[in-house]
Amino acid sequence: MLICGGGFSLGDILMKTGATKWLAMSIFDLLGLSHVSAIFLIITSALWNIIFAVYESVTTIPDDLLLAS
Repeated sequence: MLICGGGFSLGDILMKTGATKWLAMSIFDLLGLSHVSAIFLIITSALWNIIFAVYESVTTIPDDLLLAS
């Protein structure tokens, strides 16, 4: 709980000060990927969606199917 709250607080401060934009641009410029940052964001969010969908489908297997297998 404390870690999650600290992460939200840190994220809020970074957004208000503009440090998130600076940090993201610094990292992408360092890697030479400044032109593909939007594509990276889309791919990352799609992968998170797939990962959580697979996790949810595996953890919510009905008991009847578990019993049958």
